[in-house]
Amino acid sequence: MTGKERFFDKDFFDSGEETEARYKSYTVQSILPNFRRQARLLREHFKPSKVLDIGCAKGFLVLALRELGLEAFGVDVSDYAISSAPPEVRQHLFEVDLNNGELPFGDGSFDLVTAYSTFEYLDDLSHALREIFRVIEDGGVLHTEIGYGGYYSKAGDYLVDEYGIRLHDESYWTRTMESFGFEFLRTESGHFYYQALIENALEDGGGLKIRIGRMMSSSKLGRTMLVKYVKRTSKIGLLSFRVRKLNVE
Repeated sequence: MTGKERFFDKDFFDSGEETEARYKSYTVQSILPNFRRQARLLREHFKPSKVLDIGCAKGFLVLALRELGLEAFGVDVSDYAISSAPPEVRQHLFEVDLNNGELPFGDGSFDLVTAYSTFEYLDDLSHALREIFRVIEDGGVLHTEIGYGGYYSKAGDYLVDEYGIRLHDESYWTRTMESFGFEFLRTESGHFYYQALIENALEDGGGLKIRIGRMMSSSKLGRTMLVKYVKRTSKIGLLSFRVRKLNVE
């Protein structure tokens, strides 16, 4: 078992103490509502039929997608997380270390692949991206959530030093993805960013600038200004990429 596999164990998901680096309790009650909201956004925005969640943890997003009638699967490096998943979704989850392991699916199996806070932890990003590219159909989408430099600052330096988290800006990630054949969907990423972060902020109460921006969102200019504001003040990115296999030799 590698250091990172040990890191994503019971103490990470269910430590009993809330910290910046670990969950107090990663449960259906505490986490699933957020993933249900995310699943609705994914269905509305991308209209997928078959989804793979990379770094699925206990499979809550997979469960939420299946509740919406979508065919969804998940992979994760953590045996603890998968074995702790809800029974009704466990059969759709697979233990895979994407630093060197292969995804247990055929070529072009999915029209949407999601990866939330996953790529930062990988040692061999190139292997993972080649595998993900393989299982996405031509024209399909990779949708990611990636923490930029500073996002993990409160979690302690050991996250970077011990586990090699990749703290980079948006341009680094878009250049990297594009070098493996993924086409950055800048406009769609901004639109999803607006839907997810703004609506989440409003649901949680939001702030004055968010509320003013929401009032402006009925116009194209208002939405553009709002997305720019949120992206400028956020330390996390929601980035979407289209797969164009016909253009890859």
